[in-house]
Amino acid sequence: MTSDENGEPFDWSLVVGDLVNIHSRTEQPDTDTARVAVNYRGSWFYIDDPDSNTKHTFLLLEQLAALLGGKVEKAGPLLTLPVSAP
Repeated sequence: MTSDENGEPFDWSLVVGDLVNIHSRTEQPDTDTARVAVNYRGSWFYIDDPDSNTKHTFLLLEQLAALLGGKVEKAGPLLTLPVSAP
């Protein structure tokens, strides 16, 4: 758990608003409820299926990661030749 400077639990909604809402529980969530779920250190973390804001945020992050992770090949100089009609 993240704490603030006073040792109180940090309210992440102050930072991310309604862009990301990840739930946690000890039991595995139902497939009807969770769009995606992962078990980490004895807890299940999941995104509610009807939560379109969180799903769109993760889609955007996926697209950004794909752009940043792509291999860019260096292209050589482009040769252009003038073409004239007779």
